[in-house]
Amino acid sequence: MLLAKRGGVSLVNLASGEVERHFAAPGQSITQVALSLDGRFAAAGDVEGRVLVWDIDSGALFASFNRHTRRIGGLAFGRDNSFLATGSWDETIRLHALGGQELDPAGAERAWDLTLDALLD
Repeated sequence: MLLAKRGGVSLVNLASGEVERHFAAPGQSITQVALSLDGRFAAAGDVEGRVLVWDIDSGALFASFNRHTRRIGGLAFGRDNSFLATGSWDETIRLHALGGQELDPAGAERAWDLTLDALLD
């Protein structure tokens, strides 16, 4: 389980209650956290619209995005970890490519089995 804490995010083992890893985010007020389905990545968004993604095994910062202008309200990884979807109070949803791959919106629709048209209906 991921928990937002002052200065970062902690990965907590639910069985033992122990913190397994802490991901530093100095000076950031975290509003949302997400764990990838395969447990490879942890993500956090803050009140300023910044998003950080860490590699769980190494603890290293994997990616950061600063494409929103207001607080992050939601985060979700694609099934194959090729992208991270972020929603913000700035009334935008953005798809961020992970792993240096080019982002293919059609591929993102396939990964989630949905389309924007279906969401708006």
